[in-house]
Amino acid sequence: MALEYVVTKRVFGFDKDKNEKYVAKSVCSGRVSSSKMCGKVSHLCGVHRKVVDLFVSGLVDMSITRHTELETDYTNGGGSGKPATGGDGGKDDGEEVPVPDSTV
Repeated sequence: MALEYVVTKRVFGFDKDKNEKYVAKSVCSGRVSSSKMCGKVSHLCGVHRKVVDLFVSGLVDMSITRHTELETDYTNGGGSGKPATGGDGGKDDGEEVPVPDSTV
C-alpha cells in the first residue's frame, strides 16, 4: 500500500539551461483490496481491523446517502443542492410568526 515510484531524468521547460534533473515519478501499483487496506491501516494505527472496516463502511454509506440526497434535491427543483437553513423554506405569506422567549 506504500507509494511506489522510480527516479527518472527529466528536462523542465521553464529551465533556461535545459539541464536534466532527477525527479521521482509515481508508478501505478494496481488495485488494493478492501481487506488489505483495512489490515494495513490497522497495523499502522494500532486499532482493531474491524474498527477500521466499520469506519470505512460508514464513510462510504454516508457518502452515498449524501450524494443521493443532493441528487434528489437537485432533480426535484431544489436547484443548488444545498440543504435548506430556514424552517419555513423561505415562504412569506404575510403573517407574523411568533418567536418563543429564550429560557436560557
